[in-house]
Amino acid sequence: MNRVHFIFSVSVSDTFLNIVHTNTLRSDNQVLNTQKTNIRTKRKEESLLNVFEFFSPKEKKKSFKLVF
Repeated sequence: MNRVHFIFSVSVSDTFLNIVHTNTLRSDNQVLNTQKTNIRTKRKEESLLNVFEFFSPKEKKKSFKLVF
């Protein structure tokens, strides 16, 4: 069974927090899914508190939360 791992890339521009989420297969690094999310922010210097909650594949769910 191939494991799937998740890559999160987070960057901040003047008005947006950009999140790129990529699912890849561990065995051959084939890209399964890429999702890009832009979140409008009030200012670039806003502090970002991030909470990552991952559940095991047996539970077939995962959660990703960003808290400002």
